[in-house]
This record gives sequence, structure tokens and C-alpha cells, in this order.
Amino acid sequence: MKEPYIDAIVNQAGPFGEFENEKISPAYVLINNPKESRLLPTDLKHFLESQQIHSVLYIPLKVDEVVNHFLVFDAQAQHQRFTDEEIEIFTFFGKEWMKGLRLEKMDDILHDFKNPAIAVAGFAKRIQKILKGGDYPKNEKVDQALDILLKETSRIQELALTLHEKGKESIIDLTEVSKRRFLINEETLKELNRGNIQLIERKWESPLWVRCFPYILKE
Repeated sequence: MKEPYIDAIVNQAGPFGEFENEKISPAYVLINNPKESRLLPTDLKHFLESQQIHSVLYIPLKVDEVVNHFLVFDAQAQHQRFTDEEIEIFTFFGKEWMKGLRLEKMDDILHDFKNPAIAVAGFAKRIQKILKGGDYPKNEKVDQALDILLKETSRIQELALTLHEKGKESIIDLTEVSKRRFLINEETLKELNRGNIQLIERKWESPLWVRCFPYILKE
């Protein structure tokens, strides 16, 4: 749209500052005198006048510095204009609302994330079952890698389910978790060719039982 007030809110090209009938800033556009404002079209001025609206506050809502929405507040009847405190409250409300939109989007992502996490964990279990069936030659490294794959994919599955309030508290061996993390770190350093980092494996105390939601552990 090529309306000046829309351009000032969405594109924010400026100029910014406090003018005779309006105040323009990246955080909001405040029109104190709609009847004389250079930003508003004639039909909108007539509408605001007929509704006895004396001041209009526009608050842009940004995602990654791009304005996708904006809020509009009208000061009507006896309320002649917005105070600085009211502008601050409405601006804060806009920011909080955008947080809610981001959380809603994150929930959609988690919903999509859950299904492949469950599928990968399921197929890892199938592969492990096939290998244990004796159809393939025994290989300690393969068994170890598969065991890590199975446990890590199960952890992703648990994380996805927990974020959807389906996770379960359980008792786990913290030593086994630490051992698995040690092996993962060891393989990661090899892949990254980090020869200047030395891993030292000390004596493990096992078992070390803890009750928790497994996804909480920072593996």
C-alpha cells in the first residue's frame, strides 16, 4: 500500500522525529492531530473525525527487524491524546504479543519435529534387532555406534514428547549417560581432527541412579 502512514509504520524509511501533528519513531507512530496530519488520507481523516478520535497510536510488530503486523490504538472522546506512560505500556504489550506468536510458531515446529524423532528411534531399534539376530557378522564398533544411535534418538523422542507434556520422569544411571557422552565427544573430536585436545577417562562409579526427566540432563 502507498498510504504515507502505512509506509511510515511498515517500511520505516523516516524521517524520524517529533513534528507539528505527529511523532514518528521506529518503535511507534503517534498522530496527535489526525485532522491536520500529513500521513493520513482524506477518507480516514473524515472517519476519525466522525468517531471523535483525537489521537491515533500505531505500534509496529517486528520479526527479525521486519514489520509483519501492527497494532492501532485510538484515543476517543474525552481522551485527547496518549501519554508517554500509556505509549510505553502499549509498546510493551506489542512486544509480549509477538513473543506469544513466536512461541506459537515454535509449538508448530515441535509438533513436526516429534514425528521424525519417533520414527528414527523406531528404525534404530529395528536395525539393532536385525543385527542381534545373527544375520550380520559381529562387530564391536558397530554395536557401540548403534547403541549410541539408539539412546540418542530415544532421547530426542523423549524431548519431543516432553515438550508436548507427554514426557515421563524416570530413574536412570548417570554413569551410563556420562560414558555415552564421553564416547560421543571422543568421536566428535576425531571427526573435527582436534588433535590438540586430550580426553582422559577416569574410573567410573556405577551405578549412579538419579530420578529425573531425561531431557533435562545436559548431555
